[in-house]
Amino acid sequence: MIDWGVHYLDIVMYCCGDPAVRTVTGETFCKLGKNMEEYAYTDMWAGPPDYNGIYDVDDSVTGLIRTSGPVITLNGAWAQNIGVAEQYIDFMGDKAGIRLQYGKDFTVYTAEHGALVEYKPVFQMRDHFQNEIDAFIDCIKTGKKLPSHIDTVVITAQMMQAIYDSADQHREIVLD
Repeated sequence: MIDWGVHYLDIVMYCCGDPAVRTVTGETFCKLGKNMEEYAYTDMWAGPPDYNGIYDVDDSVTGLIRTSGPVITLNGAWAQNIGVAEQYIDFMGDKAGIRLQYGKDFTVYTAEHGALVEYKPVFQMRDHFQNEIDAFIDCIKTGKKLPSHIDTVVITAQMMQAIYDSADQHREIVLD
């Protein structure tokens, strides 16, 4: 959750206008890599496993976050028994939905003239990292707040902590 979930939650909260977080429910799991010698995988981004190392991270998480705006659900894993690696965020509205491929493009789904349609806008994307650097420099020059200002970062950290607290206590955590 800490290494990848933070980025997804930041994007969702930013796109939704940073609504106030009311309650959080979550479960985290640390199962698949407990016995590394029997863990089957095709690739391990961190390099070969250290069989004498400590495996104390969550390999998957699920959560429900109620806000003053939308309800946010999340399911994610860095290790799973499914061979398809997907990285996306779905925004579902009453008129349309959007699937945002993490770090890539998006597809809009809607209805027109009684039929379901989808649009896949094609545009030139700038490099993510360059965007961050440019935004930081602009912040220094103008004094504007970054989208990743501490005010929003703290909210994301509180949501993640509440997911862990909920998982530990097996109950909903009230933040409001």
